[in-house]
Amino acid sequence: MYFPAEILSALPRQSPLALKQPTTRRMKELLWVGCGGFVGSVLRFGVSQWMAPWTLTALFPLPTLVVNGVGSFLIGFWGGCN
Repeated sequence: MYFPAEILSALPRQSPLALKQPTTRRMKELLWVGCGGFVGSVLRFGVSQWMAPWTLTALFPLPTLVVNGVGSFLIGFWGGCN
C-alpha cells in the first residue's frame, strides 16, 4: 500500500509500545467496569434462580429486568450523592 510522504510525516512519532500501554486511570476504570459486570451477572443469576418458581423466563427475562432496573437506580443514586 502506498502512502504519500505528507501523510507519513504528519503521523505522530511515538513507538507502537507507547501507544499500547494504558494509563493507571484507564486500568482503574477497566477494573471498575469488570467488577460491575461481575456483580451484575452474579446478581442476575441469583435473582433468576430465586424467581424461577414464579416466572416464565423463556417468555420474558423478568429477573434480568429487575436486576438491571435496581442496579440502574442504585448507580444513579450513588452518582447523585457524589
